[in-house]
Amino acid sequence: METGVSLTQIEFTNLLTALPGNGNAIGVLIDKVRVEVNSKIVGCIAGDDTILILSKNEEDARMVNEYFQQYLFHVS
Repeated sequence: METGVSLTQIEFTNLLTALPGNGNAIGVLIDKVRVEVNSKIVGCIAGDDTILILSKNEEDARMVNEYFQQYLFHVS
C-alpha cells in the first residue's frame, strides 16, 4: 500500500516526507513522542509535506529512524 511517506537519515537529522498538507500535523505528533524515544529528538521543523527531525548526533538520529521505521513501514 502506498502511503506517500518516506524517511531518510542524513547525518544527525531525519527527513520525513508525507502527503501534501500533512506536515504540520505530523510535526505535532513527533513533538508528542519525544519521551517515547528517550529524548533522542531535539526538535523538528515541519512544512506542508516535509518534516526535518533534529537529533544531537548520528547515533541518536539512527535510533529515531529505527523507531519511526517500525511504525511507518511495518504496520500489519
